[in-house]
Amino acid sequence: MLNTVNITIMELEKDFSSIISEIQTINKCFLLKIASEVKDKDVYLRNTIAKTISLLKSIDTLYKIENFNDGWILYRSLIDRLVYIYYLIENNSYKEFDEWSFVKQFEYRHNAKADEQFIRLKTNPKFNTQKGETNKYNEYKSRLSWCKPDPQKVLKSIDLNFIYKYGYDYASRRTHPMSNDGSKEFYKLTGLEPNPHDFEEDIYLLKNSLIISSMIFNVIIQNLSVELPCYYLDFMSEYRKYAFGIKKTYNSKFKVTFESFRKDAGY
Repeated sequence: MLNTVNITIMELEKDFSSIISEIQTINKCFLLKIASEVKDKDVYLRNTIAKTISLLKSIDTLYKIENFNDGWILYRSLIDRLVYIYYLIENNSYKEFDEWSFVKQFEYRHNAKADEQFIRLKTNPKFNTQKGETNKYNEYKSRLSWCKPDPQKVLKSIDLNFIYKYGYDYASRRTHPMSNDGSKEFYKLTGLEPNPHDFEEDIYLLKNSLIISSMIFNVIIQNLSVELPCYYLDFMSEYRKYAFGIKKTYNSKFKVTFESFRKDAGY
């Protein structure tokens, strides 16, 4: 729940936008610091940090232009990342996931080129098969065993079934059309009154997105093989405490953390 005592919705919106901006800058510094150190599973974990930030920024942008339903669709994508992280860590299946991904992407390009409706793709360099890829495909395909995780099963297995029921499943109603799909957009577009959606508290989109992203970052931090700077951990800890309502106000450690990264980089 939101800590809304003596805090207006406008203040919360500004607060969240500022936090997202700080998260982006500090994690950019962190990713640059570890860019040459990561290997194997850490590559996916590193990339998921960047993807999570991209989703946060997009959600914030959609919120600002009042495209709330589209924001909830991206919120579900955030939960998908959380599910995949837990699933890959629990099963130690990064390599299998990587091979499965290669097979699926290879088949997409091959099927598109083989379709007579899209014959022009045969000369499109983006769809070229690189040397060695066919042999790699055959090798991976022959031992393919990885399966996509079931969000409900994964979240239930780690006692987070409430995230599925009240987060993932709720956001899925925005992803897949319901009978009232487009109603909110209709009233926004036409300006007709009374607007039945005026009572909806869309600030929860930002709040919940911060919570899920904080969980993603936390799991990644716990499983990265590289050494993590203490000042980075302190920054992310403050963010997590505020996101979960442990602290009523956000104690930003942006300046000291940014300067610490600059000092470590020799600037």
